[in-house]
Parts: sequence; C-alpha cells; structure tokens
Amino acid sequence: MRWILCRNQVIPWNYARFLTYASQRGLLKQSGGRFRFYHDLLREHFAGDERERPQLTLAPPSRPWLNWTLAVMLLLGWLLFSRNIETLGPDTAMMMSPTLEAQDRVLTDDLTYAYRTPQRGDIIIVEGADSLLDGGDGFYIRRILALPQETLEIRQGQAFINHRPLETFSLPPGYERESVTLAADEYFVVGDNEAIEEFEAFGGIVPRDHIHAQILLRLSPLSRWGRLD
Repeated sequence: MRWILCRNQVIPWNYARFLTYASQRGLLKQSGGRFRFYHDLLREHFAGDERERPQLTLAPPSRPWLNWTLAVMLLLGWLLFSRNIETLGPDTAMMMSPTLEAQDRVLTDDLTYAYRTPQRGDIIIVEGADSLLDGGDGFYIRRILALPQETLEIRQGQAFINHRPLETFSLPPGYERESVTLAADEYFVVGDNEAIEEFEAFGGIVPRDHIHAQILLRLSPLSRWGRLD
C-alpha cells in the first residue's frame, strides 16, 4: 500500500520521517506514535479540500519468476542481516526495553548505512570497545537523540536541541546534562528504558565510524512483528 501511494505521489516514501519533520516545524504535534494538527482550522481545511485527487492504480500483476526472485532475496536477507537481540551485548535488552526484548529477532540494514546519514530517532547497532555505554567489547543498541554539530542540553529529563525543546523524546525526569556541542562526526545516543537510573549507562556520545547498522524490523516473535520507527 505504501509503495502504491508513493508511486502515485500521494505520500513520501519515508512517511514516519515526514511526520516527524512536520512536528519539528510546529505543523503537527506528536504524542507517542500519534500525530495531530496543532491548529483545528488547518485540519478542517485539509479535511474539506475538494480538489481533484490523483487516481490510484494498482501495480500490474507480477510474473512468477519475479515472485521467486523476491522470495530468495528475502530469505538471503533473513540469513545475512537478521540478529538476535540477546547476542548484541549483555545490556541491550535492558536498555532498550520495552522497544526491544531479549527474545526478539530483528532485521538490520548493514549495507546502505555504510554511506547513508543516520537520522534522529534511528535505532542503531554501535560497535565500540572503548565506550562507557557497554563496558566492554562487542555491540550494543541505542537510539539517536542528537546529530552532529548540534548543541544538546538535558534539564529534568527535557532534551533541548540548539536551545529548543525536543518534544518527540521522553527521558526520565531525573536526567540532567550540561550543554555540549557535538563534533562533525559525533552522535548522542540514548536507551528507551526510562527505568534506568544511571545516565552514564543510559546515553552518551559515539563517533560515526562506530555506528554499524540500523535496526529496521522486528521479525519475531510474530506477536511483536513490525517496523521500528
């Protein structure tokens, strides 16, 4: 459905990023995974818009060989780019709960992330033996909070990016961090578990070359299957 809508120029391909961008510009208000317009008049204007809309067309029926090719590619992707959370460091499940749990198996992007720019909100796999976040060798998982050359400050759990409050992130109210400006190759990452009391373990600065991959999908268990935005 998303491919059809994007092909007909009705929505952008990365719809979650589009909505987050709109909320950062003050057009939408984000509450958890929901978005709404700040202004009721604007919402009513869009809801009552009677302009001609583009016609949606279904994709042509696929050929059998194409279906087999896609099936093989999906299988290879499962084998090559899927990982168990419990193998990615001893603290991963604890730090990223409830978004990720120890029994989860995830699909990662190890290819395009080698040259694609990480974005705020991405859940990433970091490899950093010298990081204070993991306390040892191997990998760990965090979420990107601040981007290169941004100024980050945290006051009573409220994150400020370039001195403006970031409403899309919820941090534990006891967390504090003095203002810090990230270098051109640095990212600030945090966990998702608000019950973690030690901020030094919860978040920190990582260099770009330590970011190994992005986690895209939760593959199993099936009851929790879905995209991780």
